[in-house]
Amino acid sequence: MGRRTNQYRWQAPGNGRLFDSRLKDWENNLMSQRCVGVLQFLEDNPLIEKELFEVEIAPYLERRFGHQPNDSIKAHFYRPLEFIGFMRNMDDLLSLSIDGKNFLNAMLDEDYDSALESYVLQLLKASYPNHATDDIDLALFPFRIMFKLLSKNSPHNGEVPKKMFYTDIPFIINLSDINPLLNKLSDTHYLYYLEHSSLKDLKLNSKNFYEKWYIWVVASLREMNIVEETGRKSNSTVRLASPIDEFIEGIVDKMHYEDMFFESSKDYSDLKNNIRCKPRNPNVIQTVLEDSEYSCFFDKTHITFESYNRPNYVEGHHVIPVALNDSFDEELDCEDNVIALCPNCHKAIHYATNEHKEDLLKYIIDNDVNLSRFDITLEDLKEFYFTRNVKVTKTIEFKSSKF
Repeated sequence: MGRRTNQYRWQAPGNGRLFDSRLKDWENNLMSQRCVGVLQFLEDNPLIEKELFEVEIAPYLERRFGHQPNDSIKAHFYRPLEFIGFMRNMDDLLSLSIDGKNFLNAMLDEDYDSALESYVLQLLKASYPNHATDDIDLALFPFRIMFKLLSKNSPHNGEVPKKMFYTDIPFIINLSDINPLLNKLSDTHYLYYLEHSSLKDLKLNSKNFYEKWYIWVVASLREMNIVEETGRKSNSTVRLASPIDEFIEGIVDKMHYEDMFFESSKDYSDLKNNIRCKPRNPNVIQTVLEDSEYSCFFDKTHITFESYNRPNYVEGHHVIPVALNDSFDEELDCEDNVIALCPNCHKAIHYATNEHKEDLLKYIIDNDVNLSRFDITLEDLKEFYFTRNVKVTKTIEFKSSKF
C-alpha cells in the first residue's frame, strides 16, 4: 500500500479541480473564476513575490468575484496553473508565462475555442518533474500518455475504464509499464474485476489506488468537455470528447510512447515543445549571417576559423525556439528572431549554468532591437533556457497482489 503516497505516482497539484466548468461558463463557477482571477492578478502584478501573492490573492478574489474568505493554503491557488505552465515560480517570484497570457487574452476576448486549444497544448507540454509537484520522482509527460490511451485510433478504441484512473493510469512510471497496461485493456478477466469492484473494494484490495488524479484532474477535464464518461456507473469508461478529440488525436496519434519518457535534461528539452514542429527555411539563417558580416552577436572579436562558405565561422540561433510557434502569433522562423553566434557562445546559451545563461539573455534583451516585436521579457527567456534538474527514474519493485 506504500505506493499510494510516495513519489512514484502522478501527483495532482493543489487542492481541487483547476476548472469546474466549460470555459465559456467560467464567470459562473467558483474554481473557474479562481483560475482566471489568479491569471488576471498576475497580469496586474507581474513578478510578484510569492509571500506577497499569498497575502493579497484572497482579498483580490473577494473584491473581483465576491468570493468568501478562504483559509486554505494560498499556494494551492496557483500550483495547478503552475503545473500546466500558465504561470511560473522562479526564485519565489510569480509571473505569467507566454502561454498564460495567451490563454487569458483568449478568455477575456471570449474566444473559447482558441483558449481550449491553448489549454490542451499546455497539458501536452506538462511533465514530471514539475516545480508544482517537486516531490515526485518521475520523468515523463503524463497527459501525452493519457491522451494517447484515449485516442479512438488506439487498439482499444480509446475507451478506458474510469476505475483505471484510480488504479492504473497514475502509476505509470516507465515505458515498460505501457504494454502491461494495454494488455489489461483487452483482459476480460481484469475488466470484469474492475466492473464488479466498488472503489472501496479497489482501495482495500489493489496494490495501487489514488483518488485525486481522477477527482481533481480527470473530473476537471470532464467539466471542460475535453473528456467524457460513457456507460453504466459501475462500468463507465472515459474517452475524448467531441469536438476537441480531433485536435488532440491530430497531435498524439503522431507521437510514440517512447517519446513520452526521458532520462536527462537534454532529452527533456528536446521533447518538451516538440509537438507540432514545422520545417525551417535555411535562407533565414543565411541572410542573418550575411547581415552580421559573420561576426558573433555577443562579441565581434570572437574569431573562429574560415569555412568553405563563411570567412569567420558563426552559426544561426533562434532566440525564441521555433518549437514555440504555437505560443506566438508571429512566425518564429524569421530574421528578427535569429542572431549569429560563434560556436562557443552557441553552446553556452544552451549548456552553460543558469547564472551564465542569465547574463547572455540579459544582453540579448538589452541589445537585440529586432526581438522587441515579440513582446517577450527576460523572465520569458529564462523559462525557455534555464536547465531543469531531471532525475533518471528508477524501476521500483512493489509487493505483489492479485492485480
